[in-house]
Amino acid sequence: MAFIAKIDAAETATGKNIRIDERAMYNGKSISSGDRIFIWTSETSGGCGLIAVGNVKSCTIIRGRVIAEVLVEATIRRQLNLSKIAPYRDVDDGSPESELAQLIYRHAHNKVAALSETVREFLEEHFL
Repeated sequence: MAFIAKIDAAETATGKNIRIDERAMYNGKSISSGDRIFIWTSETSGGCGLIAVGNVKSCTIIRGRVIAEVLVEATIRRQLNLSKIAPYRDVDDGSPESELAQLIYRHAHNKVAALSETVREFLEEHFL
């Protein structure tokens, strides 16, 4: 499965680990070791949107929070941030942009959420 973690601003680099400690929302509790995870840094806390993708090395769910160690496999090559998905915020057309906008905008909290295959493929394009 694939997931997205919206976190506070963080530095990442390919081959380095990043620790995630965020609430689980939108099926985020189903995350496990080996899953693919995209890292989105909150622009309201100094982040810049999608920054990295990696694999979950280990994770624990404690009282609705996901605590995970992620090995970063790649950093972003094509920018994706709130300004790019904002036009899709109120659109319900099934496009990957509208699904992502709903995950990121709805409940503005930092979170870990499961992704559909369509959204995963859309996000992967930003790392090619």
